[in-house]
Amino acid sequence: MRLSTIFITLLLAACSKEETLVDANGVVTKLPTLWSTSISNNGELAAVVARSTLVYNNENVLIGANRDNKRFLYSLNSSNGEAKWAWGDLLSQLTNPTYTDPLTIGEDQYYVYKKELSFIDGGNTYLLDLLTGKTVTRNQVTLSRGTQCSGFNNLLFTSGSVRDSGQPEGMYVTDLSAVSDPVFVIMPTYDRNDADEQSVFKGMINETLPFEKSGDILVAVLFNDPAKTGNRYATAMGLFNYTQRKWVYERVSLNGSYPNSNVSWAKLYNGKVYHTSTRSMQCNDVMTGEEIWRVNFDQGFGSSGFVIKEGKIFGNNDNRFTYCLDPETGRQLWKEESSGSASPISYLNGVLYFMGGGDGRLHAIDATTGKHLWRLRSPDVDKNSGAFFYGTCVAVPGQGGNKGRIVATTGLNAYGYEAIR
Repeated sequence: MRLSTIFITLLLAACSKEETLVDANGVVTKLPTLWSTSISNNGELAAVVARSTLVYNNENVLIGANRDNKRFLYSLNSSNGEAKWAWGDLLSQLTNPTYTDPLTIGEDQYYVYKKELSFIDGGNTYLLDLLTGKTVTRNQVTLSRGTQCSGFNNLLFTSGSVRDSGQPEGMYVTDLSAVSDPVFVIMPTYDRNDADEQSVFKGMINETLPFEKSGDILVAVLFNDPAKTGNRYATAMGLFNYTQRKWVYERVSLNGSYPNSNVSWAKLYNGKVYHTSTRSMQCNDVMTGEEIWRVNFDQGFGSSGFVIKEGKIFGNNDNRFTYCLDPETGRQLWKEESSGSASPISYLNGVLYFMGGGDGRLHAIDATTGKHLWRLRSPDVDKNSGAFFYGTCVAVPGQGGNKGRIVATTGLNAYGYEAIR
C-alpha cells in the first residue's frame, strides 16, 4: 500500500497562483513550489530524523516524518513529492512498544553499499534496502557506541566498547556482503595522562575515514583521549593499515592552539584530512598526520559542518557567516552573512543550499561569489510558529537537461522547489 493512501497527502502546487517575491537586495524570499507533502498525520511538528543530503536512484531522498508522535524515516520522490515507503523497524520498540524512539540519521552517520543503507541507532546496527524500505538485517550488539560509521566497498567501520567493561572505544568492522556481526580490529593509542579514574569517559573514536592506497585499505582514525571530569578532551589521529593490520603511525595531536577541543566533521580530500575543532578548521596530511594549515574563528561550526565541492571548502559558522576557503592554504575566498547554525550544506551546479537554524529560512548562496540568491520563508510558519524550515535540505540533480530540485522540510510538510541551475 502506498503511503499516500495511509496518511501522507500529496498536494501538487498550482504554480500559476503562487507569486515570486524579491527583496530590495535582489534576494528571492518567496517562490512557487513544485509540490508539497504532509509529514505529520496529527498536526504535531515532526522531529528531526534525517539530516543527510543523500540522493539515490537519481531522484529519491530521505526525510523524517511524524506518525502518531513517533519518528519515521521516509523515502520521498523529489520530482513529485510521492512518499514511497516508511521505516521505523527499531529494536528498541521490541522491548517497549510505546517508546517514542529518538531515531536520527545525520550527515556522515551512514554508509550506502549496493542500494543498502547502514546506520547505527541506540548502539544497534541496521541495514535497510533503499529501494523497498525493508529491513535487510538489524543487529543488537553488546557494544556501547555512538552513531559514527564509514565504509569502503563491503566493509563497514564503526566504533564502540564492550558494554559495562569500563574500556575505551575500539574500531570494529562488519562485512556487509555476509551481514556479519561487528568484529574488533584495533584500539587507538590513547593518552591516559589526564584521565580521571572516576570519569565514565575512557576514550572515544570520533571519525573513521577509510581509503585505498597502493592496493591496501587504510583508515584514518580520529579519537578523543580520556580526560578529567568536566574537561573537554584532547584529540589525536592515527593511520591504520587495515589490509596489513598495522599502524602507519599511531597518534598525532590535532588540538594545537585549542588544547581542550573536540574534533568533528572530518573529511578526506586529495590526500588530506579536513576537520573542525571547536573554534578552528584545520588540514592535516593523511599519510603523516602533519598539520598543513589551521584557521581560527570566533565561533565553531556546530551542527552545520562543511562540504568540499569543486575544489573549495564551504562551511556555516555559528558567528552567522558562511565561509569559502581554499583547501590548499585555508585562505578565505569570501564570506557572506547568513544564519549561524544550519542544516548540512547541499551543493548543486555552483549553488549552496541549506536551512538556517538562526532564521528558519531556506538559503541559496552562489558558490563563486558568495552572494545570497534565496532566503525563502517557510510556507507553514503562519500556521504554526514552530513550522519554520528545519530537518532535511537536499539538492537533487536534474535529469535529461532539466533543472534539479530542492527538497526542504518544515515541521509539517516537505516542499519541492525548482533549483536555480
